[in-house]
Amino acid sequence: MAKTQEGVKILLRNTISDITGCKTKSLHSDISTKTGDKVIVFILNQNLESKFKNQA
Repeated sequence: MAKTQEGVKILLRNTISDITGCKTKSLHSDISTKTGDKVIVFILNQNLESKFKNQA
Protein backbone atom coordinates (compact mmCIF):
# COMPACT_ATOMS: atom_id res chain seq x y z
CA MET A 1 0.00 0.00 0.00
CA ALA A 2 1.11 3.52 -0.74
CA LYS A 3 1.95 5.74 2.20
CA THR A 4 2.17 9.07 0.36
CA GLN A 5 0.07 10.94 -2.19
CA GLU A 6 2.80 10.40 -4.79
CA GLY A 7 2.78 6.67 -4.01
CA VAL A 8 -0.99 6.57 -4.58
CA LYS A 9 -0.53 8.27 -7.97
CA ILE A 10 2.11 5.72 -8.97
CA LEU A 11 -0.19 2.84 -8.00
CA LEU A 12 -3.09 4.38 -9.95
CA ARG A 13 -0.93 4.95 -13.04
CA ASN A 14 0.38 1.37 -12.92
CA THR A 15 -3.12 -0.07 -12.45
CA ILE A 16 -4.50 1.90 -15.41
CA SER A 17 -1.53 0.79 -17.53
CA ASP A 18 -2.08 -2.86 -16.57
CA ILE A 19 -5.79 -2.67 -17.48
CA THR A 20 -5.59 -0.62 -20.67
CA GLY A 21 -2.08 -1.21 -21.99
CA CYS A 22 -1.72 2.59 -22.28
CA LYS A 23 0.60 4.89 -20.38
CA THR A 24 -0.82 7.74 -18.31
CA LYS A 25 0.35 11.15 -19.55
CA SER A 26 -1.33 13.02 -16.70
CA LEU A 27 -3.78 12.52 -13.87
CA HIS A 28 -6.31 15.03 -12.53
CA SER A 29 -8.69 14.70 -9.61
CA ASP A 30 -11.40 16.76 -7.96
CA ILE A 31 -13.68 16.36 -4.96
CA SER A 32 -17.20 17.80 -4.75
CA THR A 33 -17.60 20.03 -1.71
CA LYS A 34 -21.34 19.29 -1.67
CA THR A 35 -21.42 15.49 -2.03
CA GLY A 36 -17.85 14.43 -1.27
CA ASP A 37 -17.74 12.50 -4.56
CA LYS A 38 -14.27 12.18 -6.08
CA VAL A 39 -13.54 12.16 -9.81
CA ILE A 40 -10.20 11.00 -11.23
CA VAL A 41 -9.40 11.70 -14.90
CA PHE A 42 -6.54 9.94 -16.66
CA ILE A 43 -5.05 11.40 -19.83
CA LEU A 44 -3.59 8.49 -21.79
CA ASN A 45 -0.95 8.30 -24.52
CA GLN A 46 -3.40 6.56 -26.90
CA ASN A 47 -7.04 6.90 -27.91
CA LEU A 48 -8.55 4.23 -25.67
CA GLU A 49 -11.87 4.08 -27.52
CA SER A 50 -10.18 3.45 -30.87
CA LYS A 51 -7.83 0.90 -29.35
CA PHE A 52 -10.61 -1.30 -27.97
CA LYS A 53 -13.04 -0.63 -30.81
CA ASN A 54 -10.59 -2.24 -33.23
CA GLN A 55 -10.31 -5.34 -31.01
CA ALA A 56 -14.05 -6.07 -31.01
